[in-house]
Amino acid sequence: MFDIIKEADMGLRGIVTDAQTGLPIAATIWVQEANWPCFTDPTVGDYHKPLLPGSNHVTVRANGYQEQEFTTDVEAGQPTWLNVSLQRADGYYAYQVTIARYYAPLDNFQNNPTEAISALGPPDGICASLGVGGYLVLDMRDNITDTSGPDLWVYEGDGTDDGFTVYGSAQWNGPWTNLGTGMGTTTFDLANASVDSIRYVKIVDDGTGNPSEQNPGCDIDAVENLAPAGGDLPPNIPTQPVGPLTGAVNVVYLYSTNTTDPEDQQVYYQWSWDDSVSPWLGPYDSGAVATATHAWVAEGDYLVKVKAKDTNGMESGWSTPIMVHILSGPVIAIGNITGGFGVTATVNNKGAGPATNVNWSISLTGGLILLGRHTTGMLSTIPPGFSPEIQSGFILGIGSISITVAVGGVEKTAQGFLIGPFVLIKK
Repeated sequence: MFDIIKEADMGLRGIVTDAQTGLPIAATIWVQEANWPCFTDPTVGDYHKPLLPGSNHVTVRANGYQEQEFTTDVEAGQPTWLNVSLQRADGYYAYQVTIARYYAPLDNFQNNPTEAISALGPPDGICASLGVGGYLVLDMRDNITDTSGPDLWVYEGDGTDDGFTVYGSAQWNGPWTNLGTGMGTTTFDLANASVDSIRYVKIVDDGTGNPSEQNPGCDIDAVENLAPAGGDLPPNIPTQPVGPLTGAVNVVYLYSTNTTDPEDQQVYYQWSWDDSVSPWLGPYDSGAVATATHAWVAEGDYLVKVKAKDTNGMESGWSTPIMVHILSGPVIAIGNITGGFGVTATVNNKGAGPATNVNWSISLTGGLILLGRHTTGMLSTIPPGFSPEIQSGFILGIGSISITVAVGGVEKTAQGFLIGPFVLIKK
């Protein structure tokens, strides 16, 4: 018993997620060497496929996503992890087999080696033969809805066209509505049966074939959902927020982001400021820049991130965050640097407290500078919100120069040209 428990975790395991949102998805894992699928938990996205050690060919599929194939070496004595991130794509097919009843007169099962799981996924030439009069119930997972054209496509293969009847229901055990009959690969329209939506598809062989032939009855390769109700995909993850990375308490700051929606729906944004979460803001057109403002009431480091949802409520994952450093004291910034007779610079206190005894300097390098290469001074007090100016002494020289303004540990540079005492600032 203990040996069985110890070996229960062997094989392949992992998590399948949406490459755009990072969220878990309902997927099917197929292993060529052990051809029976396993399914992820649609809420968590995890799966476990028991396998013996060795090399295996793995295919991961999910409705609305592009399948991926892997060659994986399963280790002995411990689980082998294979996490998969799937890119979005079109294509919705039968997800699970609910009921499979193969009818074989005189128990002649040996002439039908096919399996019901062959009807799952996209058409691949491998079919599930129902036997004469047999039937198959498939769970599509995503509801099939009535649209203006065909809603359902049944792929019937094995080289010959066989007859069958298709039924639909919202429940696995009915009641069933007759959607029509087919001979070979056939499309079906829910409008013909006055049905708005179904999830389960029942396919019944017409009973006219030879039960003794190889692979008797109709041969179902795949069932495609042409109008998935669950085909609405969430918006892509918004771009990393853009805005100030430093600031002061009780000052309002503006941040921006944008994203696109696969169906080009309008989107709403929700911001996480680390001290609170905003309501959903919008709507914005897909791809349009969205903005939001916030003020922090205490100093500290805050992670700012944002997510989006479309008009149907489908949510993206969170964006890559930025770190915003908020101070409770003064925050010094250097504004415009202007020329003329000398150099003038604006000093801003964007913080929440006064700045006192602030040292400053204006330095020039390059060109031929005869006078005024370096000017220093001190601002005794800069109240919050004030923007005093500092100015160099008399300057004399000629040539291209670089100007460095330093105020209280903050620096800003500008390029200019010196003609005698006159300074031209390059834009």
